Amino acid sequence: MMKSILFHLIIKKEFAIAMFLGLSLVGAKAQDITWTWQNPFPSGNSHFDVAWINDQTVYVSGIKGQFFRSTDFGATWEISDVPTNAGVREIHFLSETEGWAATDNGEIWNTTNSGTTWTLQFEDPSGSTLRDIHFYDESIGYAVGDAGFAENILFRTADGGENWEQADLPIRAGAAFYGMFFVRAINADTVLSVGWDNTFFSSYDGGVSWDTTHLPLSAGGFYEGGHFVNDSTGFLVGPNAAILKTLNYGDSWEVMAGSADSTDQNTHYFSEVFFLNQNVGWVSSFGCLYNTTDGGDTWARTCEGTYGTNRKSYIGFNDQNQGIAVANLEIYTTTDGGSNFNLVLPVDPVNTWSAISEAEGELFVTGSEGEIFHSSNDGLEWSIISTPTDARLTDLSFIDPSNGWVVGRDSTLLRTSDGGATWQALDADYNSNFNGIYAWNNTDAVVVGNAGAIFKTTDGGEDWTQANIETDNNINAVHFPSANTGYVVGRSGLMAATTDGGVNWTIQDAGVLSHLNDVFFVDEMIGYAVGNSGQILFTDDGGAIWTPQVSRQSSTLYSVFFLDADNGFVTGRGFVLVTKDGGQTWEEQNTPSGNLLNDVLFTAPDKGWVVGSNGNILYFGEDLDTVTGVLSLFEEESTAIKVFPNPSAYQTTIALPTSFNGRGTLRVFQISGQLAYSGELSFVEGQSQWIVSPSLKNGVYGFQLIVDNQIRGGKMLIRR
Repeated sequence: MMKSILFHLIIKKEFAIAMFLGLSLVGAKAQDITWTWQNPFPSGNSHFDVAWINDQTVYVSGIKGQFFRSTDFGATWEISDVPTNAGVREIHFLSETEGWAATDNGEIWNTTNSGTTWTLQFEDPSGSTLRDIHFYDESIGYAVGDAGFAENILFRTADGGENWEQADLPIRAGAAFYGMFFVRAINADTVLSVGWDNTFFSSYDGGVSWDTTHLPLSAGGFYEGGHFVNDSTGFLVGPNAAILKTLNYGDSWEVMAGSADSTDQNTHYFSEVFFLNQNVGWVSSFGCLYNTTDGGDTWARTCEGTYGTNRKSYIGFNDQNQGIAVANLEIYTTTDGGSNFNLVLPVDPVNTWSAISEAEGELFVTGSEGEIFHSSNDGLEWSIISTPTDARLTDLSFIDPSNGWVVGRDSTLLRTSDGGATWQALDADYNSNFNGIYAWNNTDAVVVGNAGAIFKTTDGGEDWTQANIETDNNINAVHFPSANTGYVVGRSGLMAATTDGGVNWTIQDAGVLSHLNDVFFVDEMIGYAVGNSGQILFTDDGGAIWTPQVSRQSSTLYSVFFLDADNGFVTGRGFVLVTKDGGQTWEEQNTPSGNLLNDVLFTAPDKGWVVGSNGNILYFGEDLDTVTGVLSLFEEESTAIKVFPNPSAYQTTIALPTSFNGRGTLRVFQISGQLAYSGELSFVEGQSQWIVSPSLKNGVYGFQLIVDNQIRGGKMLIRR
């Protein structure tokens, strides 16, 4: 199932024509442009925790402040994020309206309106990772975590979070690593907590002083999931199917299980535990759910296929039948005690998308499992195009909506001439991974891959010639600013150039040894390369000299794209760097994603897309619901007119369905409805050449053509 968020503005035709013959569209207004999700819906980030309010209402937290609400047990979701870039590791609600959120950047947030708005109550200056939070009542609460696995951290409050203080905890020397993953306030004075150093902490004076108990050493070396049924009875779980049980506030612990094969994570790595009462409980491994009805003496195991195989970060049950489990992107529900599960999120494809290409307004995205995503309406709706492989597709180049090239792992090399309905498998006599492709047309293309592989074809892929280049390094990307001049980048700072269309390549000195992941040239001289350790390299002499630019990043940069000599874009993990001055300065744009963003494409400075892991496709631009509504007014007669090329740069042909000879009036409108251009055209046998007005910037426009007493409409994309 795929979500569609396409809405059309329904206006009577007569009213539409009258409005657009004027200067503006009623209701059009300026709006802030931000990055928004197009796939998957409603988010492509991982989830961490669940607050279960009642049998129908659940709250879910996740990466980058993610906070979802469902009032129908996961059938539909409402987004109301916590205003932070940190991951919301844990949430705890005392009621439907009041709750707290703890982040992996040492933040504690509070809401009193079901997460609609949030107030920052506390931020640890050291940026500790908070892994659990629990309130006994509206005043008394605790939050625990770690400082880089080097210190046990516990904060406490007695005034509802207005003030927090760090507790002075006993230290168990010699542990391999530290950190607290569980805390529960049993009553106003008693609080219990557990650390990865196999220490159980208990306080009976509101966290002022602490007693410790050394937990039985498990085969896995530590525990990582905990749950207390009541004041005295609790359970801990960990790797190697480890289960501990206490009946006396944690003073002593009974080993219930814990000697299973540690290599079988799917079955035996226990990460979460939940008990409904002293007898009925569940324990989760990566891919199996265990259930007991006798307090843990015996267990029944279900490894049902729809439970998935990812590590679970939450399991919980409202009664013996209704339950929820969370694992990365996945949210599962059950109504039969865990015998069967329903995957409620995600509902859209979550392939790892590697590259994006645009042809005449059509978008194509390559991904894992041999699939291609396609959209003909700027990403409002996506459909899957199948290919004859299940290998990961790494790059693509579409010449027009019908003709495209695709490369991927396992020497995958494909070409289509019918928009992906059928594919021709090509053979370059190569047995490794292809990483990039550049195609000029339906016959000429260059592909690059591992171990210094570069191949060129001039006959549509029937024959391939291996290029001459002195390297065995993997080549990650290729770009040609002209028919003869091209550049490749790769591992260990590899940079090379060609001036004969890709037959012979000369190694250049990039001045770095870190891996370079992408390259883009504005023209034959001006180019950019990006790579690991925040590297952005610039040349204005065809690569004779490469100069580092200041990215203010230390993490890996994955892709680079420039609209012109000034406007450029670079992607990283969850962010996009933007320059408006040719890279002299770079500004970081935050996105809702917390994932790797592998490729970027812009058709105008205020319109673009990024694609990445976990099915991430994000859009930057005007609200497409509004755009679609406006442009739909022009499309009622659009099948009667052809515009080519479209996108247009400096000149385009407008063709009528008749052989009309004479003059007509062309009116071009911005998506807001404002008239941007008006002029006369001369038609000969139904066709007219139009020189694109220099006043029109890159972007999507609607147009109306008044010819022979008829008004026809359509849309065009201008991209210089």
